[in-house]
Amino acid sequence: MSDEYVLMIFAKGKAEIELRARAAAKATTAMISGDGLLWDKPLPVAAVPISYGTWLRRNRKDATLDPLDEFAAEMHKIQAANTRK
Repeated sequence: MSDEYVLMIFAKGKAEIELRARAAAKATTAMISGDGLLWDKPLPVAAVPISYGTWLRRNRKDATLDPLDEFAAEMHKIQAANTRK
């Protein structure tokens, strides 16, 4: 720690994560970096409704109306989950 920034290093075996944070008058910035790390989990983001075209591209489906029921079911699940919060 210093008056200008905070530096923390977390190590496990050969893997290492470095966190550097700096406070400013109106904002704080942080930088996270690391060597030897493998991130294989999806990021924890809330699902949001998307357009049919975007859904087709993400799921690598043909541009037809055949999977429209599958798309609608997924979007209904997202809307139901968002209303329960």
